[in-house]
Amino acid sequence: MFYYSLTLTEDQVKYLRDKKYKVDRMECFMSLLDLVVPVRTLVQITKTKQIELLPGQFMTDHIQLAELWGKDRKTVPKL
Repeated sequence: MFYYSLTLTEDQVKYLRDKKYKVDRMECFMSLLDLVVPVRTLVQITKTKQIELLPGQFMTDHIQLAELWGKDRKTVPKL
């Protein structure tokens, strides 16, 4: 089981709760936390190259986030 603790300022919470683009950024942020690896993990990024993710890190791209959030790829960077 993996536990984490976050401390956000009032301004950060306001930003995350803003429903710009009709999306709750807090929900997006929480979905990113679900992608965090709890232990060292090797991730294959090409046939010959892999990287190591350390606890608390994650790796994704705009396409995966667009699918996760149900938005267009062009919207993802704006969020």
